[in-house]
Formats: sequence, structure tokens, C-alpha cells
Amino acid sequence: MNYKNRIKSTLRPIFIPFNKEHLLDKIANEIARAGILVDALDNRHPDISQIKVEAKLKLDKTVNHLRDYILQSMDGNKELLDKYFEAKGEDYYIYDILEFIIDKIIMSKIVNYTSKYDCFKYNVPPFPDDRILYFSSVRQIMDEGVVEIGVPIGPEGFIYAALFNTFGLPMRDIIIDEYDPKGGRPYRELDDLNYIKGKNVLFIEDDVITGKTLERAYLEISKYYPKSIYLYLGLPKDHQHLDNIPKGFKKIYIQPSPLLDEQRRKEVCRALHLFNGINRIFKERTKLKVCIEKKF
Repeated sequence: MNYKNRIKSTLRPIFIPFNKEHLLDKIANEIARAGILVDALDNRHPDISQIKVEAKLKLDKTVNHLRDYILQSMDGNKELLDKYFEAKGEDYYIYDILEFIIDKIIMSKIVNYTSKYDCFKYNVPPFPDDRILYFSSVRQIMDEGVVEIGVPIGPEGFIYAALFNTFGLPMRDIIIDEYDPKGGRPYRELDDLNYIKGKNVLFIEDDVITGKTLERAYLEISKYYPKSIYLYLGLPKDHQHLDNIPKGFKKIYIQPSPLLDEQRRKEVCRALHLFNGINRIFKERTKLKVCIEKKF
């Protein structure tokens, strides 16, 4: 049984009271298109095999959730049913599964970057809460074309360095251990920092609380004579004590406000084009007329 028929078989009993066979056909077709997209994932990609398994499970859960929601909430009301699917908009299920795939790829890149330093021994949060918003903030900075090299301030900064590195920004890692039991915030250089001389440097950190870590980092990095130092803070504004940021940064970037649905779709598409260009995600070009055929 193909995707569409299997979905219709699951949902048909609950659609019968609504007399909405055409709507059932439309929904089954959209979810089935998402399934075809999952099937097109290329297992040769290092991260895709597990993502493909999880994406198929997600589609099954989507169908089951839809069935349960209609049973519990609609009570045979045709108007409610129509409004529910109108609110989701065109290609909702396609973008939903694409966002799921992109989210998993971003998580994998964070794990790959942080694992070389065993960051999780510090009990730092492993992932940004909203990975699409994280991608968007990184992309906008890289689109400016100003920063030339990143200096993640570990351990937390390594989490947010992963996507900058994916965009091609060279990294020179440092670590300032805020968790050291002796205090004093010991500083270590994990790479050769001579490369930053005369360049626009981007500090990458999660937040600023007292400002002491940034103050120490600025002092140490200034010894290598960068042209300018910029600052990226990965957590939202309400997590920041901005008055405690030391003076001297050329520009400060903070995670932007939550994305509207259309903005979110566009960022999912941009991420898809970026990742697919680095390491092919799909086995073949799909005929689905969604963002993978568009350029933003």
C-alpha cells in the first residue's frame, strides 16, 4: 500500500461523518508528498540514516495525532474542520518535515563541533532551543560579509560556533572555564591565534551575565592585534545582562525575535540549500514544487 492509500485508510473512518472525501484526499496527498520527500533522503550522507528513521516515525505520529485531534475536538463540525486545515496553509506538512530534517542536521553539526572538547562535562545546555532561529541569526551575520574569523569562547560558545563553521567561517577556539572550582576563570588557547592579526574577529558566546568572561577574552585576544572585535550572543535578549558587556566591541549581535511562519519557511529553505550544497541530502531532484526548487 502506498503512502497516500495508507494515510487515507487511517483517516477515512473519522472523515465519514463530515462527508469531506475531497478534503481527506487533499490531506492524504500532502502528507504523502512529505513521505516521498523522506524516501528521497540520501543514506550516503553521514547524518541521514538515523534522521530518515526518525522522520518516518514523525510522519506516522502526524497521521495518528491528526486522527486523534479530529476525533476529540471537531465533534462532527464541518466548519471547524475546514478552518483547522485552512489555518495550516499550503504545503504545511512538507515544510513541517523539512524543518524536522534541518533541525536534526543542525543538532548533528553542534554535536560534531562540541564533541572534540567534551563540552558536556560542564553541564552546558547541548542545543539552542530554536535551531531555525539560530540558523537565521548566523546566516544574517554571514550575509553581511564583515567578520573574517570566529573565536568561540568555550565551553558554551562552542555550541553556537557550529553553524558559523558550516558557513565557512574559520575558527580559533579558546576556553574560559567559568566552572573551575578554584575560581579565577582560567584561560586556554586551543588553536594558534596569530592568524587573527589584522582581521575582523567575531566572539561567539551564549550569554553575558557579569561580563567577566568577555572582559578576559577581550583582553587576551587584543594581544594578537585584530582589526576589530564583534560579539555574537546566542541566547535571546531576555537572557542577557547587556549593561555588563565590556566596552570596545565594534558591533553586538543578539538572537533576533521569533520568526513569523513565512520567515521560518524561508530560513528552512536557505538551510536546505546550504546543507545540500555541502553534502548532498537527497538522492535525486524531487518534483515537489516547494522550497527545494526555489532560491532565496
